[in-house]
Amino acid sequence: MDTWQESRPSDTVTQSILLQIRGDLRREAKPATAGLGWSISGLGVALISALIASLLSIGSSIVLDYGSAAEFFKFALQQLDISLYPRDSAIFFIVGCLYGLLPLAFVGLLFGRLAGAQGVRRGLWVVAIFLLITLPYVVVECRTFAFNLALSLITGLTLGAVSGGVAGCYLANRRPATC
Repeated sequence: MDTWQESRPSDTVTQSILLQIRGDLRREAKPATAGLGWSISGLGVALISALIASLLSIGSSIVLDYGSAAEFFKFALQQLDISLYPRDSAIFFIVGCLYGLLPLAFVGLLFGRLAGAQGVRRGLWVVAIFLLITLPYVVVECRTFAFNLALSLITGLTLGAVSGGVAGCYLANRRPATC
């Protein structure tokens, strides 16, 4: 043992081993924090997105209430002189679609990139929160409408919200990133 000479590895070998250890530690740490990070930041983004979409939808219905929007849409169709004129319930359905589709598509395009690969799933969470906030307001506002018109508007709002939320988040992840 007296003749044993201790040799140290070269700096290149030492750096290579340290880099490999750091990479292994990062990979081991990611699963524990990735789930927590998604749930906190994902829920926060979904909640903020849904609140903004609800404010846009409710705000636009205050500026142009559902009945007036349906009358405007009916007037526009009459001016186009379309021979196949839709029933009132179809007009209220289309108006509901617009009040759900436009705010959620807009918010999805704005915040959808934050969802990353989970875009469609988070889009559905945004839609669910949006409907929980917005539907009670719509039901109260539609209390003076005939039942079939109110139901058409609510059904249209729900379908428009699902379409807008999913499409907005999906399209946000399809467009190229801009710096």
